[in-house]
Amino acid sequence: MKSSSLFLFSLAVTILAGISACHRTNQQAKQSDTLNPKEQQIQAGSPVNLPGSTMVADTIVYDVLIRNPNPDDAWANHCLKGLYHSKLVDSIFQDVYTGKLIPYTIFENRPMTLAEVKALEETPGYARTLVGKIQFAETWFYDAGSGTFQKKVISIALGYERKYSGSDMVDYKPLFRVYLK
Repeated sequence: MKSSSLFLFSLAVTILAGISACHRTNQQAKQSDTLNPKEQQIQAGSPVNLPGSTMVADTIVYDVLIRNPNPDDAWANHCLKGLYHSKLVDSIFQDVYTGKLIPYTIFENRPMTLAEVKALEETPGYARTLVGKIQFAETWFYDAGSGTFQKKVISIALGYERKYSGSDMVDYKPLFRVYLK
């Protein structure tokens, strides 16, 4: 009796573990359907490792201001003095319009049409000169032997500044994301 109860308990645990694993696999499959191929590769844990280095960040996402919303902020002016803002922004848009880069919506991560990109550029209050934030998704590598650190950019997203009337407050409205080759 004791051995049959132990057998039934072990069987139940095995069945529950199998059901749980199937459920996780189905959730992962549904999630991977919304990811582009490069994100799927990263999520699968198989990004290309740079020779001689160790991956120290699988995917890290961070924002960088590329336009100073406050001209009196000397530190921000100093940090951005070497940036060619219009060259950066115009190059990304040019590559989108010529088909070299595919724009994706920020939240749904679906490919956008060129008509949608043009509509964004016609939004009241928008101008390329107001693109003030770029968001990077990267994989990071460190080579302890040579003391080098390398970043591999997966994607970049652009956002433009919006100021509220009667306020100095600025927020950023997302435009699109592009995945680099």
